[in-house]
Amino acid sequence: MIILLLARACATQAETLKEAATNWPGLKIGSAVQPAMLTTPAYAGTLRWQYSLSSPENDLKWAALRTQEYFYTWSNADTTLRFDAAGGQAARGHTLMWYQSLPSWLTNGGYATNQIRNYLFHHIDTVAGRYRGSTFCWDVVNEAFNSSGQIRTTNFWYDNPGIGDFNPANSTLYIEDAFRRASAANPDARLIYNDYSTETTNAKSDAIYAMAQDFLGRGVPLNGIGFQMHVGEGGFNYSSMLANFERFNNLGLDLQITEMSVPIPETNGVALPVDLAAQAEVYWNVMSVALSQPHFSVFQTWGFTDASDNGYTGGFPFDQNYQKKPAYWALWNALANQAEKLPVLDVSSGDTTGVFSQDTLSAGAGLQLAANGVNDYMTLGVAVPFPGPWDVKIGYRQSGASGKFQTAIAASNSPAFSNLGSVVDAYVAGVGANVTDLGTATFTNAGTWKFRFTVTGSNLNSSGYHVTIDYIRITPLAYTNTPPPISNVADQSINENAVAGPYAFTVGDAETPAGSLTVQAISLNTNLLPAANIVLGGANASRTVTLTPAANQNGSAGVLLLVGDGTNQTPETFTLTVKPVNTPPATAGTNLTVVTNTYVDLDLRPLVSDIETLATGMFFTVTNPAGGAVALLGDGHTARFAATNHVGAASFNYVATDRGPDPRWLLYYNFETPGQAADKRVTDSSIYGLTGAVEDFGGGSSAYDTNVPATLATSSTQSLALTAVGDGNGTRLATWLPASTYNLANADWTLATWFRHTTVPNATNVDFIFYTGAGDAFGGTGDELCLYINSSSQIQLQHFNTSSVQDVNLIGGTIPAGAWHHVAVVFTRTNSNAGQLGLYLDGVKVGSVAPVNWQLDQADPLVFGGVTADRQSRWFTGNLDDLVLYGAALNASDLAKLAGGIPVAQLGGLSATNTVNLAVQTLPPPQLSGVQYGNGRFQMSVTAYGGSGYTVQSSTNLIAWVTAFVTNAVPSGVFIFTDPAPTNAPAKFYRVRSGP
Repeated sequence: MIILLLARACATQAETLKEAATNWPGLKIGSAVQPAMLTTPAYAGTLRWQYSLSSPENDLKWAALRTQEYFYTWSNADTTLRFDAAGGQAARGHTLMWYQSLPSWLTNGGYATNQIRNYLFHHIDTVAGRYRGSTFCWDVVNEAFNSSGQIRTTNFWYDNPGIGDFNPANSTLYIEDAFRRASAANPDARLIYNDYSTETTNAKSDAIYAMAQDFLGRGVPLNGIGFQMHVGEGGFNYSSMLANFERFNNLGLDLQITEMSVPIPETNGVALPVDLAAQAEVYWNVMSVALSQPHFSVFQTWGFTDASDNGYTGGFPFDQNYQKKPAYWALWNALANQAEKLPVLDVSSGDTTGVFSQDTLSAGAGLQLAANGVNDYMTLGVAVPFPGPWDVKIGYRQSGASGKFQTAIAASNSPAFSNLGSVVDAYVAGVGANVTDLGTATFTNAGTWKFRFTVTGSNLNSSGYHVTIDYIRITPLAYTNTPPPISNVADQSINENAVAGPYAFTVGDAETPAGSLTVQAISLNTNLLPAANIVLGGANASRTVTLTPAANQNGSAGVLLLVGDGTNQTPETFTLTVKPVNTPPATAGTNLTVVTNTYVDLDLRPLVSDIETLATGMFFTVTNPAGGAVALLGDGHTARFAATNHVGAASFNYVATDRGPDPRWLLYYNFETPGQAADKRVTDSSIYGLTGAVEDFGGGSSAYDTNVPATLATSSTQSLALTAVGDGNGTRLATWLPASTYNLANADWTLATWFRHTTVPNATNVDFIFYTGAGDAFGGTGDELCLYINSSSQIQLQHFNTSSVQDVNLIGGTIPAGAWHHVAVVFTRTNSNAGQLGLYLDGVKVGSVAPVNWQLDQADPLVFGGVTADRQSRWFTGNLDDLVLYGAALNASDLAKLAGGIPVAQLGGLSATNTVNLAVQTLPPPQLSGVQYGNGRFQMSVTAYGGSGYTVQSSTNLIAWVTAFVTNAVPSGVFIFTDPAPTNAPAKFYRVRSGP
């Protein structure tokens, strides 16, 4: 979770919408988000600064997310949810089921009811399951009712052929099924039914209310109602809204305003003041009514800035330049300045204050001064974000017991109050609420200002002097707040495990003292640069930022600096690059004991540690034996020392050589720790951190497997196993390499991997090892590269251009199932977006083709074990290991080394040496005892003291000795020897000696 690091030089702070919302426990202020705009600093900064919740605008809808039957495009939705998680924001999921925005493969597929239900359930399981733990709530079903309150029957899900129940009593059954499935997939999320034109009591909201009552009565997991709230500037009946919200609230349901917009006319992006004021009143009234309900939990707009083009022109709280509109101040006041939420600074002697609840009041309550007479008063504290002229309105309660009051203001450090506006007579024969505009107040400084309400008398008909203040609403007038400037910070580069900074920068503002500006620093790559590792320093205009990357990590992290004055924010972004630095391994010595004429085995791995290289990836040699002989066993890490005819001290040296990351790696998946099968994420050991996503479809499965290539036995402990079980049931590994990181169409590269396939492909089922492109393989709709095992069990590489013309077709030798092989694809650039493409199998060149002209679109993923668009006959069944993409064209010698399990041109190669000391001892000779004869055989006990094995010999004349028993084991203690070949000689002799 990102921690926003704030530097404030004084107690005064400019409230944001999300800060103001803290007055209302549990309320989240949110916006729909367009992921592409998150690269705009003003957009990202305002969203981060002002909002506590966001939702992908369109990227979780079927048409955007699920372009093919079993293929999901996660990148845009992931971008938004990662942004939410990085800033500690909550996320809304929108939407799992909607009758619009459906892909043509689904609507035109001619599927039967059961197939449609299966597709829906698979979708809910996959999408809600993927974001389980990341989403605060889900719009499970969207817009299922029409305006008359009837279920929407012209709806793919209901009747096309749909999955609806045509019995009117069961018409909501398919909605119920979706909620139950979503609850199982994501049990911790709040599950919402979402619809438009439901803000007041009407036929549609009545039908939704009836459904909610039914669902709750039968235990259907419905948690809340989403009111979209796309409203015109004329507003609607707010009393009806109140009655509608109250009835849903009384059911115990969450009330969420999910998509609010109030479009107004604009000319060249500029609206008339009258329209801006009308828009602000709609926002004010909606928020004020909603706040009166205890279960009101979300206020979300369908965008927050008029700079986002989503069809609701001018409809949001920020204008195209991210300046706050009157609508912003309406929302801020409704959240921040309800009187019952303001601090009571003082009250006249003998009088009391208390919260007075009444439906006619804004947010359902006000603060009452129970006054006894003239000159009684109460003083409330109001936070003023910045100095200047502001319009001030006071909302108050009218009743038969209300008196007259005068409003006066004073700065927090001043005892002198100045009257604002004229005396207000709050008497009315009945009960109601009213508002008075007190005119303009000029606040000379930001901070808390005192608002005093003093009783001046009572109406002749009034029965008392009470004053009930509903709210204080302040709106800046004729004030243009200029954005605070922040100086540039140059891009920085440091070595791994170093501290970056402190880097100096300056801030300032024409209207706000530099010490009162808010500075935030946000990491855009929290894996490399955790939020807690950013420290802001300095004061006033001179500030610093110090960055400490995570230990032993390298790559790049963007750093977003934001300086705010309470109205505007100014971003400054720079990049921190952490370069990998290889350090030599650390080695330890040890002491051993060995018996003369025996051997001892020592695993060298526990004696070595290295930051960059696991012990399993270390290379060992042994040298300089003294007092015996030393050799490295075939496993590459066990040293065997044999002491021959020697007693006393002995030793040998070992050398450990590391294997660090190759700087040319674009991605490297070795499927070792910290990879975990359960999280469906594959760790990338390159500097780019391109985490791979393992996606299971249908009955397909994936797991980590201990079956590894024999040539990698010294460095590999596990591989990735992918299993397909028929059409539509398979698994693939996908990752994205942005062209901005490395352009595969216009630069050298090499893809290499070990593979082991366990099925025998046939004419209708081939095993894809690697695929990238926009189509479905074998000449789809875009440029495609296909590497697969064909129906003749041969390796085959094909390229199709955007016209589905094949210009590469390289075929290698037969590959039997069950055996490990190494394959490499090499592209050598010769011209712009053109070059030679070659294929290597087990280090031997299969062939090459030139020129190959590329139009690869790197917005498409790199896929291993399948293709981009789902094809049921393209799954790979088997294992992958040491999958690596180089930003270079490796030569034949390097490829032969890779196929032999030897790393090439890596950053590693640093060595360290240490000594193993041994004490060579002698042991008592073995002894024979307890000789017995029975059943034609001799038996006796051999007492052994350890060593390199024993030999028992027999003789009939003490001259000619014959070996009767040999063991190469090293027994210790007593074991029984039986002579399998007894003799009829009058006597037989035995002896035992050490050694085989």
